[in-house]
Amino acid sequence: QGKSIAIVGASGSGKTTLFNMLERLYDYGGSIRIGSGGVKDISIDTWRNALGTITQDTYIFNASFKDNIRLARPEASMADLDQAINRASLRSVVEKLPEG
Repeated sequence: QGKSIAIVGASGSGKTTLFNMLERLYDYGGSIRIGSGGVKDISIDTWRNALGTITQDTYIFNASFKDNIRLARPEASMADLDQAINRASLRSVVEKLPEG
């Protein structure tokens, strides 16, 4: 509880399949257990809110850095953007941009 884990491996090793099963995008036989309970025993909304997935494919749109960060939350304030930049360890990248 309260921990993060990373799943890494070679291309084709099953990382995407595992995540699709964890996110319950695929039905599967057997069970995936977290602690003493099964993933299927947790409400799907609660479970998906607890997961975070970073794919190996990165998409940057031909827009400002701010607009790219705001894709998930268009209403985000400048304070929210600053927090996201800091949490993603992108402060030094942003400071090197022409408009900072």
